[in-house]
Amino acid sequence: MASPSDDFVHLRSTSAGTQWEQIASLLPAKKVQEPRMADFRRFAQLQEMLRVSCTCMREFTRRRFDALAKEAPDLAEACKELQSANSLLDLGQHVHGMESLVQRIQAKEKLRIIFIGPLKAGKSSLINLLLSSCLPDCEMLLPVDNKAATNCIWKVESTTERHACVYLNDVLQKEWLLDDLKPEVLRADMAEFLEEKFARDANPSGHGEICIQLPLDLLNPFGCHYSLVDTPGFTESEEYAKLVQRFLQDHSHIACMVCPLTEGTAKPEHTQQMLALNPYSKTFWVLTRYDMAMNLKPGKKQKDTSKRQAADSLVSQFRRDIGSSSARIFLHAGGLLQDPEDDSNEVLQKYLPLEEATSWLRDIQNHVKEIFMLLQQEQTVLSNQSQTAMHRTAELTDEYRKRLETSQGTVAASDFYAQEMQTAAEDAAGDLEREIRQEIDAVRNDKLQELCTSAGDEVNQEGGPSRWVRHQYIEKLLSKLVPKIEKEMQSRLDAAMMRAQEKTLQVALRLLTRAGLDASKAGETSSQSEVITPGTGHLRGRYPVESVTMLTVTALSIGRLAATEAGIAALGSFGVTATSLQLAGVVGAAIAGIALLGLGTKYALEAHPFWTRETANAEVVAEIQRANHWSILSQAASARGKSQLLYSATRFRYKFSELLLTNGASAEVLSSLFPDLTLLEQVKAKLNSCCQDIEQFMEAEALGERASRDFSTCSFKVVQRDWLSIVDQTSPYVEENARTDAVAGDILASLLALRTEALVKSQMLREAQHTVGIFRRLFPDLTLPLVYDVAVDVLLSFLENKDRQEMVPRVSFCNAELKQQDPKNPEVPLMLQIWYLCVVASFVPTPGEQERKRDVNTMDMLLGAIESFANSQLQGQPNWNAHVAANFSLVKEMSPAEVETRQNEIWESYLTLCHRFVACLLNSVRELLEALPARDMEMDIIGPPILEKLVQMVRAYCTPEISDPFLEKLSCLKNDDMEDWAPFINKICPSESSKLASDAKTMPE
Repeated sequence: MASPSDDFVHLRSTSAGTQWEQIASLLPAKKVQEPRMADFRRFAQLQEMLRVSCTCMREFTRRRFDALAKEAPDLAEACKELQSANSLLDLGQHVHGMESLVQRIQAKEKLRIIFIGPLKAGKSSLINLLLSSCLPDCEMLLPVDNKAATNCIWKVESTTERHACVYLNDVLQKEWLLDDLKPEVLRADMAEFLEEKFARDANPSGHGEICIQLPLDLLNPFGCHYSLVDTPGFTESEEYAKLVQRFLQDHSHIACMVCPLTEGTAKPEHTQQMLALNPYSKTFWVLTRYDMAMNLKPGKKQKDTSKRQAADSLVSQFRRDIGSSSARIFLHAGGLLQDPEDDSNEVLQKYLPLEEATSWLRDIQNHVKEIFMLLQQEQTVLSNQSQTAMHRTAELTDEYRKRLETSQGTVAASDFYAQEMQTAAEDAAGDLEREIRQEIDAVRNDKLQELCTSAGDEVNQEGGPSRWVRHQYIEKLLSKLVPKIEKEMQSRLDAAMMRAQEKTLQVALRLLTRAGLDASKAGETSSQSEVITPGTGHLRGRYPVESVTMLTVTALSIGRLAATEAGIAALGSFGVTATSLQLAGVVGAAIAGIALLGLGTKYALEAHPFWTRETANAEVVAEIQRANHWSILSQAASARGKSQLLYSATRFRYKFSELLLTNGASAEVLSSLFPDLTLLEQVKAKLNSCCQDIEQFMEAEALGERASRDFSTCSFKVVQRDWLSIVDQTSPYVEENARTDAVAGDILASLLALRTEALVKSQMLREAQHTVGIFRRLFPDLTLPLVYDVAVDVLLSFLENKDRQEMVPRVSFCNAELKQQDPKNPEVPLMLQIWYLCVVASFVPTPGEQERKRDVNTMDMLLGAIESFANSQLQGQPNWNAHVAANFSLVKEMSPAEVETRQNEIWESYLTLCHRFVACLLNSVRELLEALPARDMEMDIIGPPILEKLVQMVRAYCTPEISDPFLEKLSCLKNDDMEDWAPFINKICPSESSKLASDAKTMPE
């Protein structure tokens, strides 16, 4: 007889606790690889915050407190108190300065694109599609194919006003109030007016300029203020060419070269000549009419090609003609997007899906946003604007200080201190510029040969074909040389920046001492203003890098660092931060260009059959030394260094003036003298917070390169159950000013998932709620963050005794999303689903009758998930018929007495098998519940249904569906009295405090 253990049901080796952490491999690639553009949204948000803060300061100087309250509703109460106040300080002399600053911010913050191309290239259609990309359907705002569209400059600009306007040569033609019409009605009326006003036979004199101003609430396709310029076909006349050139020379514009694929030569020769006049303009290409190109009649050599292949061949020809591998080229199918339901377009969708054509337009939008943010960073626009804002605010504070102080000598002295600090920063910036040139020349003329020799030696030591094949040697040499140049240059520039910072720090400390302000006690000064105390981040510059080795202050001279450490800490109390100001982004961009020049040397060498490593090294060095990227690097590094030094000086003056005002005067005295000082402090706090965010964002650490390492580290920490280490490791990814767009989507989503799990298991629910909010915002299509979001909110509502009835609709929606998962490849692991369902079933009230009709019952889902888990953990179930067939094959050869004995043996072995099955089933469920946080479930609520489900499973698997006299021995499996199941209760309840478990202990075994 076969032993019962031969077909014994056993527990799988994979434990329940490890299934939650298999999230990274389950995330659908399509949902995590879409461009996120989170950095751009934060950048645009900071722009708006700075504009609002400066506008508030402007209205404060104008004494227009009602307008200030409209810009900042949180300050409305303080503004109301000042409406009838008398004897306020006259700030009229500062109105112009604040007004010009606000105008600069509004002008500089706009994303500017100029669309350039030949006649009828599809520029207007492209603009219309970009504008309406934020709408459900395409709307054609600008007229196309008429004389005005051909001869005039068209500008479409956003505005902060509540009305839309159309101007011709700065003369208002018509105005629409946004509050009077629905947005879709207003846009339709405006489009009709433009079509009628500038019809085909219209010919505005002097090739005029038509300007359309649109409120952001009407059209906001980019998530920030924008200015789109549509130009005439510049190939039509020399006048148009000069007009386009004028726009190209303005580096604040992004140039979009629009070329139709249907015109044969997609890239006119004039376009190449136009770009040559301004090679540093931010330019990209859009190939329009891709859908029409698919309908072109194929040539003799293309008879057997498909429509898609025919269009792709034109694109390939264009790429060859442009002759630049670095040029960004995008495709566009405007006709298909404008009318996808057209009969011919429906046919084309067999070759070009509408979703793909839509993604092309989205790629153009995302690229434009990336360029815009890069332009703003290169020109340090946002930093300079915040610097100016703080300078203007310090001047306002000086007005109150002058009124308070009776001694003009003190006022003159404080002005002298501020001027001396500014002069010191400018002198340090001048010295820095000279040092940067010297360091760059030293690397270029002296160090480059040494670095090249070292790189050549490394290539030679590695061996392989690169030792003998010249082009492989050059490739390998460049791969070794470029990082060496970057690292050497980075080290020298960082050291120069540190020396410049030391000079300004020494002057600042000396001025503080002369003014009688003790830096060490500055943080204790009684003032209405908040004194900023920087963290340890001020010792390390954090700038985005390409492939440059990040060097911190600790890599510099220890003696020099020790000399300035005390000064840095003391000045920190005054809000003055000092960084190593690494210029890694600038270095990486310049060296990348040098690497490309080296590739040119490689191809030149291919023409020489005889070569040596020494001659190859010499030619590479000579080619790199002749490059003009060295001067670009010098200018960019000097500009950034000067900007940062002057910013530090401005911040010093900002806090210096504030401390001089409040030093020695009580809050009551200041309030009686200046009733509006409280409001000023609130506006300053808003501005100061914004400027700090801007500084942090601009100096944010580049997370792209470290993300993979962090993920590997966190994966290892998961095995160790070191949740707090995971929380610390992933903290940089959820900071308010973190820049995560450079991180691969699957890596970032996995890091956020691991962080959320670690926070939940560490009971840090409030931080988990914050992380989940970021997770959902970055990956809105994922179900995983939705599950976390609902579960965490349920737990917080329970702990805070809030009404959880409001959670019922969200739970129903989340349940429905879980039901729609692919059963074979679920996004949310089974273990995580069970945790979520336990939380919801424990703490969310049962829905009412109406909700129940459309609700996916949580308890049913939980019991089904537990059954799926148990089945995955158990191999096979007891089967009476199979057991009899396997052990009773010789029944006909036995006597009746032997048959009865045999039947008893078979039955006893089957009972043993059933008991072992039940034990394994209970152990697997207990292991499952023990793997979940005990505080996240209420066993008194979910315990009885789980028990009933287990009883059903035991009955289904262990009770044979046959008439058999021995079936009565399993009567316990048919008893509905729960007291008979006390052992089950004891085995599956992981919580000793559970009422269900305590009741079970009193039951007889």
